[in-house]
Amino acid sequence: MKYLTFKDIKNRLLFHKTEKKQIVYKYLFLNLNQQIVSPKLLHVFLVLSKKYTRLNSKTRLMRRCVLSNRNRSVFRPYNLSRIFLRNFMGFGIIPGYKKSVW
Repeated sequence: MKYLTFKDIKNRLLFHKTEKKQIVYKYLFLNLNQQIVSPKLLHVFLVLSKKYTRLNSKTRLMRRCVLSNRNRSVFRPYNLSRIFLRNFMGFGIIPGYKKSVW
């Protein structure tokens, strides 16, 4: 479980590190593609834009619980898994929720 935590942190840092470069290369590629540019320069931008791996994608980042590091059933506003969310609601720690009794 600890390994998944470190792997997730590493992937997030890698994404944030390369995000700006990827945006700049994409912008330059689109603008240079509209103008008449030498094929060598176009090839350089193509190589630089393809350089990034699949781990740099924003969709590959996992949403995880802050307390248990669980990756399934994480409630977005609080970043808590359903188990901890249920416990906190039961104790009244999270305002606005209460246990439903039928």
